[in-house]
Amino acid sequence: MIVSGSANLSQNFTVEAYSGNAIDANGNNTSLSGALTGAGGMTYLDSSGNGSTITLSGANTYSGTTYVENVTLQAGATNTFSPNSAVVMA
Repeated sequence: MIVSGSANLSQNFTVEAYSGNAIDANGNNTSLSGALTGAGGMTYLDSSGNGSTITLSGANTYSGTTYVENVTLQAGATNTFSPNSAVVMA
């Protein structure tokens, strides 16, 4: 998903067990309050290189690896980063 303009996404998402699960802030600050669940991993990035922030506040439990690329990934609530996921900073 590529975000156009600042966004606040509140729906829940199932993260499938394949590569390609990504949220690209694309230069915009973005908030996700819905829960991310499932067996896949997530990539959070800013392809524009402008220093966006993605804020997570849902109870995320997905089990794949979390990749953070050229973006600030911020917790908007306690226990919002998935305890089942390794984190790789790129």
